[in-house]
Amino acid sequence: MNVRTPDPYPGWLSDEDLYEARQRLPMVYVETIPVRVDALGYVTEVGLLLQATPDGEIVRSFVSGR
Repeated sequence: MNVRTPDPYPGWLSDEDLYEARQRLPMVYVETIPVRVDALGYVTEVGLLLQATPDGEIVRSFVSGR
């Protein structure tokens, strides 16, 4: 099942246009791990996303996108 939320900002590429753009242009994808540090710069908390798999399992993942 593929569920997408309605896009409140029209103007984004359609799936077909995005596919075409990926074939022609380099696109940067990033993965990042947000952290919270204390006054001395030591990491005190790490932020990860919780995500459900198709099997119903909950896994942690990095913040990522293009």
